[in-house]
Amino acid sequence: MLMLSLNTLIFFTRLSLFDECVKWRTSIDLYSAVSFRNRVHNLSGGLKVIIKVDHIGIIVQKLDKEIIDFYTKIFGCEPPKYFKLNNPAEEIDYVHMRILDNYIELLAPKRGPFLDFLKKKGAGTMVELCFEVDDIKEFYDRMKKQGITLVGPDGKPLPPEKPYAMVPGDDNKYAYFPTDKSFGTIVEILERCTWR
Repeated sequence: MLMLSLNTLIFFTRLSLFDECVKWRTSIDLYSAVSFRNRVHNLSGGLKVIIKVDHIGIIVQKLDKEIIDFYTKIFGCEPPKYFKLNNPAEEIDYVHMRILDNYIELLAPKRGPFLDFLKKKGAGTMVELCFEVDDIKEFYDRMKKQGITLVGPDGKPLPPEKPYAMVPGDDNKYAYFPTDKSFGTIVEILERCTWR
């Protein structure tokens, strides 16, 4: 089995080959992925922003004891925090399980775009890569200057006066890169506000 480091994963993503990687049924070396630490990056224009890999989202059929046990007992993830997203566009049950400074997110869609993704790609497929930033507004403004308007979960551009979305009961701030700018990968940007 081929093991991919996070840098290799990003390389594949940048070349739009991640779907091919999934077809080959390769796996990600989770230790390498989750041990990625906070980094201070100098973005163009001199902006310094803290960016870290926050979580990797994996799509699953259901959130049962067997799959939770796999991540908690095999990899040592902490017990999961359960969430539910239910709006007119989609319904998803999901969990976050902390591992070191990061999370594994398992998403079990009931309806909406992620359910379509599950049907097309199958269970166990990485669905998103999430980066945490210290200031989502500052990050939004920087991306806007580079010609990229971040979008909400519905794919619609976010306005400058509220450049993030929030999930009821979560209170963190979210935004996404348009997939045409992120080479087909769902890249989530997150500013944590209440829980870690």
